[in-house]
Amino acid sequence: MTAAAAARGVPVVELLGTDQLRTAYAAATRAVDGARRAPRTPRARVRADLGGQLAEAAGLDPTVLWPDPRTGYSAALARAGGRVDVRRAGVDVTFSAPKSVSLLYGLGDPGTATAVRAGHGVAVAEAVSYLERCCATAVRGHHGGRTPARRIGTDGLVGVAFEHRASRADDPQLHTHVLLVNLLRGSDRRWSALDTREVYRQALTAGYLYQVVLRGELTARLGVGWGPVTRGVAEIDGIPAGLRRVFSRRRQAIETELAQTGRIGPRAAQAATLATRPAKPAAPAGCAAEPVEPEPPGQRDRWAERARQAGYDPAGPVRSDAAPGRVRPPPAAAGGVRRRFPRHAGRRRRAAGAGYRGGPR
Repeated sequence: MTAAAAARGVPVVELLGTDQLRTAYAAATRAVDGARRAPRTPRARVRADLGGQLAEAAGLDPTVLWPDPRTGYSAALARAGGRVDVRRAGVDVTFSAPKSVSLLYGLGDPGTATAVRAGHGVAVAEAVSYLERCCATAVRGHHGGRTPARRIGTDGLVGVAFEHRASRADDPQLHTHVLLVNLLRGSDRRWSALDTREVYRQALTAGYLYQVVLRGELTARLGVGWGPVTRGVAEIDGIPAGLRRVFSRRRQAIETELAQTGRIGPRAAQAATLATRPAKPAAPAGCAAEPVEPEPPGQRDRWAERARQAGYDPAGPVRSDAAPGRVRPPPAAAGGVRRRFPRHAGRRRRAAGAGYRGGPR
């Protein structure tokens, strides 16, 4: 709008015919200025109908300014004035293997791939067990005030786990989405909501626990060694960083988007993730969601060919003995976790078999 006004040699406000548009423009300008001062938490936004009126007043086409079919002007205008159900249906807690582990699965032989998936499944189950122990309590009584709400035991978390083995960019990326329903059945047989705030508070610790157990499982099953742990995550010794980069196309797209926008921080990264995320391939008609993503034909052959084109022998750096002599005891193994939380470990078997039907075993 500034450029359009400058081209006509007038201030922007002279393009706006009503006080409502002038007020909306002033508010939008303040919001944009605030976003520039705080790039970690960009919050500038304008109502879809007002945004369209502002653009048209300046002689601009809002559908050209905001063309994205999912998040652009037309999509936002279609939802303007609609009611939004703010109740949270559930929580998606995702456990994702380090890139080197995904490469061990994607480029390794069938026996290695099976062992990696098995270790990943045990690690996910242990992490979910931790969440259940910390978060599966129901609240009774009034929330807030001087008297704290009473918490009671429940039958446990309700949810399902979906295992995926590739990213949307068709890179090896072993990960599991654990979808927790926002419902708990208390020991008094009454249903109530899950404390989703507590789930979010505990999710980081659960993720660290997943990584610890995964390292222990893969050391025990395949004898791999590990590099240094950074923010809870370690990569496998012997799998080159260059090879990991070759198979990190989603990360490269996100980093490019952040560089172009000049924004930094978690919120900006999340926005860049959504902006660069390709659509998933459409499922065949009548196909139900599967707990384990089926492997597309030729996928592993394509991964091996990409490694060769980048100058790597796909069978070389991903053997279970890729780092001979550098195997170290893991920080903790699954058995150690079960010994530390014996009561919860018993519940893990029920949760993995019933509450998370189809999830990792």
